[in-house]
Amino acid sequence: MPMLGLTALEHKVKPETTLEKIFFLVEFGFTNAHRPTFVVSACALGALIMLRLLKASLHRFKWVARVPEVLIVVIVSTSTLLSQCLNLSCLSTYSSIG
Repeated sequence: MPMLGLTALEHKVKPETTLEKIFFLVEFGFTNAHRPTFVVSACALGALIMLRLLKASLHRFKWVARVPEVLIVVIVSTSTLLSQCLNLSCLSTYSSIG
């Protein structure tokens, strides 16, 4: 639900079981989802899967196993460049430092 930006609505509706959560996603996921949050989340998930597959195919290089793919995805997905590309600066409640 956080990947779609539906956390606030989830706290109002309060689905408890897995089936209720599935119905909640079907009912509210397409109409109330926060699109920029969904785009960033989907890209981050896709990048994690692709980096994991890339690491598995490059197992002959020992240094590749030590690359923290999660850290890379977090840095990229929260970078200022990404937020400017997706025009997320208007959503930020914090002013940029500097």
